[in-house]
Amino acid sequence: MVEGQVPIAADVLLLAAGFGTRLGKLTAEIPKPLVQVAGRALVDRNLELLGRAGFRRVILNLHYRAEQIQNFVGDGSAWGLCVEYSHEPVLLDTGGAIKQIQSRLKFDNLFTVNSDIILGSDFSFRKLLAHHRSQEPSAAATLVLREDPEAEAFGAVGVDAAGRICRFLGTTYVDHPVRATLMYTGVQVLSTSLLDQMPPAGSIFSITKDTYPSALAAGAVLSSIRYQGLWNDVGTPERLAEAEQILRNR
Repeated sequence: MVEGQVPIAADVLLLAAGFGTRLGKLTAEIPKPLVQVAGRALVDRNLELLGRAGFRRVILNLHYRAEQIQNFVGDGSAWGLCVEYSHEPVLLDTGGAIKQIQSRLKFDNLFTVNSDIILGSDFSFRKLLAHHRSQEPSAAATLVLREDPEAEAFGAVGVDAAGRICRFLGTTYVDHPVRATLMYTGVQVLSTSLLDQMPPAGSIFSITKDTYPSALAAGAVLSSIRYQGLWNDVGTPERLAEAEQILRNR
């Protein structure tokens, strides 16, 4: 955290448990968060981003090659953070990972960030939190979306003029005109009350495929903001090469 900066009053979970199978041989011996992009591990870049943003404490969920990540990150002090770990003997998927840490949360809001993304330093977690808290009626979650030609391949999200999510993964939940079809970036903030509607801790489920469709069907509000700055999902060798080129040219 930058000296003199007011800490962000929210929890944050860096999702780091997956196998990274789309990267092929690159993740046969190391977990995806330790894959190097322009000379630095993905988890290194994301912890630096979170530390500079104003977080003091970060929780990492771990499963595949957990000891390698824990040995690299340690207690998080290298980034000015206190890092805690949530170990998953069985991979719990995104929703299960969130539910498992519920008892450890200290605030009313929880950010989740995918550990395999590159996000520009101009992205503001504070603005995202302020936007989320300003929603009337209150939002169960606010997702960071972007215009992208691959939106349909990643799972398109339809929003109305106010940025409220009305169409999600092919299903319409709110009878508002869809003003834009966007792509989820892997960054979001939740109201922790949403976790009370999830299956019990230890369950395996996806927040996007299971929790959000159920919440939307029940009338919950999901909000969004757009971010068109630097972003890359380092999920495939092609995406990794693209990220390398972008970062080395900056």
